[in-house]
Amino acid sequence: MIINHHPSDAMLMSYASSALSNGFSLMVSCHLEGCQPCQEELQTMEMIGGAFLNQGSSAPLEAHSLETALDRISEPEETPALVSHQQSANEQDPDFPVSLAPYLDGALDALRWQKLVPGIKQIKLDVGDNELPGSVRLFNIKPGFSLPQHSHNGEELSFVLRGAFTDEFGRYGVGDLTEMGPDDQHQPITDTQEPCICLIATDAPLKFKWGMSRFLQPWLGL
Repeated sequence: MIINHHPSDAMLMSYASSALSNGFSLMVSCHLEGCQPCQEELQTMEMIGGAFLNQGSSAPLEAHSLETALDRISEPEETPALVSHQQSANEQDPDFPVSLAPYLDGALDALRWQKLVPGIKQIKLDVGDNELPGSVRLFNIKPGFSLPQHSHNGEELSFVLRGAFTDEFGRYGVGDLTEMGPDDQHQPITDTQEPCICLIATDAPLKFKWGMSRFLQPWLGL
């Protein structure tokens, strides 16, 4: 598995400091399971953050504190900080991230999907963000399907579990995590070879530009 799209440094730092919503934290966790470079970057952030905390919030950071943290980062790990993407919640389903297991019942091929519109099925996840706007959903989108063009009122994260899709910014395959914000407008199109199963989290409703999608948005809950 080759991963080409990763969380931004700001997103990863927010994850390290437990500043993300449950939904966004789940998205980053799923990506981290299969991305060794991001695991290492997260470890660096946590070690440096720990050096600041140990030094004391009111005292200036001493030079040796940062050096000690960086030295510890370079030391070999006795145990991995995060599970491998291949250590699946279901050994027969390597596409199923361990982080996702508490929210779904069964492997990907055994899930009970809800039809959203022709060509798209979904499962709504309850991640405990009930008082926050937005949603977390697992989508199953048929091959070669063009989603409606849209922009965003907030942030949108997408994580690919199976298949792939493209948009104006690139192509996204298994393990990739995308970030879209209010300035980003795109129209995802799934690859033609197989359905695309992806986890998508938002912190605000999408902004559909025109057509039936905009009319149906209140009923679809997107």
